[in-house]
Amino acid sequence: MAKVALDAYVEGRRLSFPGQQVVAASPTIIMDSGMTQRRHDLDRVAERASRTPKGRLLHSDDVSRLLHYVLYVDEGTLTNTVVHLNCGEFTR
Repeated sequence: MAKVALDAYVEGRRLSFPGQQVVAASPTIIMDSGMTQRRHDLDRVAERASRTPKGRLLHSDDVSRLLHYVLYVDEGTLTNTVVHLNCGEFTR
């Protein structure tokens, strides 16, 4: 529920200042994170990864490349946007 509320805030936020930018990154499981590596059900995580269109889940550099783009390359055109990073896991 908190993720839904945050998404709604980002997408509906009225910008008040020139150059203001509101973007949220919404990743699913990040395979090389400590939180994932400490899980006891890594076999289930691997099986879930194999079902995605990309055949894998996220890596931390996937998230860092997005953040680098938003902060240093985009120049503020991307705003009021939630970017869902999921390797296509939830596509229809």
